[in-house]
Amino acid sequence: TFGAGVHWALELLEKQPDISADLLDLRTLQPLDMEAVYTSVRKTGKLLVLQEDTLFGGVGSDIAALVGEHCFEHLDNTVALMEDIHRILKPGGILEFTVPHVSNIEFFRDPTHKRPFTICTMEYFVREIETVKYTPIEFEYIDRNLRFGGGLRGKIGKLLAKLSVRRYEKYYCWKYPSNEIYFALRALK
Repeated sequence: TFGAGVHWALELLEKQPDISADLLDLRTLQPLDMEAVYTSVRKTGKLLVLQEDTLFGGVGSDIAALVGEHCFEHLDNTVALMEDIHRILKPGGILEFTVPHVSNIEFFRDPTHKRPFTICTMEYFVREIETVKYTPIEFEYIDRNLRFGGGLRGKIGKLLAKLSVRRYEKYYCWKYPSNEIYFALRALK
């Protein structure tokens, strides 16, 4: 937060000492210290952006977008997160994010990652996919794809995923790991 938001947060934290929170005072917005924000999100698994009302725009939305893009796998409760994103997006609004694939060794090396992601993870929120739904919100896929590193293993993994992504994830992803998954989803309302 910055400006008046700092004072609001300090006042609340004084009144409620049982709340444990990282309070970042982003006094200078240029250059914005996003690494401090990312570090706090990775540590706590949460993000609350406070800013004064603006007629339109605002740096808070940019901070939330950057955290969603760079820390999605670090945030708690994917279902509640997707519900909040759906609520905020206008009809037809687009959510794009990239997360480490479950076969990426970095996923397991980072203890702040909350959950693994596969190509099917977002199907619980997609209208055209028949599966158990945990929430009434709906998106549609614009794009989703696995991204691989260079070298022979990356090329083999990419070929296997192109032939059948489900078979790749079931049988081959541990031998020919993917680096990350890119998702692009459109909000349906």
